[in-house]
Amino acid sequence: MPAALNDFLPSVAIFDDLGAIVVIAVFCAGELSWAALAAAAVAVSQTRAPASPV
Repeated sequence: MPAALNDFLPSVAIFDDLGAIVVIAVFCAGELSWAALAAAAVAVSQTRAPASPV
């Protein structure tokens, strides 16, 4: 399997899981906390994937 594909597929799976969690939270929560959602978005945006050795 090409190295680029080996890096790409896990990232797609992670973002798919995060999207599913957000959808479940929005539709199942009685009230959505926009402050908590914004804080989580900032936290996720600040994370970086480790550089893969080439």
